[in-house]
Amino acid sequence: MSEVGAMNIMFAFENKVITPILDGTILAGVTRDSVITLLKEWGYEVLEQDITYTELFDYINHNQIKEVFGTGTAATISPVGLIEYRGTSYHISDKIGPIAQRLYDTLNDIKTKSTAEHREWIHIVK
Repeated sequence: MSEVGAMNIMFAFENKVITPILDGTILAGVTRDSVITLLKEWGYEVLEQDITYTELFDYINHNQIKEVFGTGTAATISPVGLIEYRGTSYHISDKIGPIAQRLYDTLNDIKTKSTAEHREWIHIVK
């Protein structure tokens, strides 16, 4: 699994987040890079590696994955509550998780300049 819709996919565990490696088939997005930077600053181990469907569903079935979310320019952060594969539904959550919510709030604060942190990410174009 590499992307979801037009977004990069992220799988959050207890203290780590896995996102597929950039191998030429995945967009190297600004939002993806920003999320990876923030997660590392917050103390998460971020692993850029492939994850198979078998591994993913095993993690879900053993309640190891805490959150799944997509990152992209249009939605910023979008939670994934359910994954369907070959007629089977894998439930993740019914609401946005704390990591995704914090990322969403932080990125929106940065965009609107209401936070002093990461102001260098904003470039005024005239």
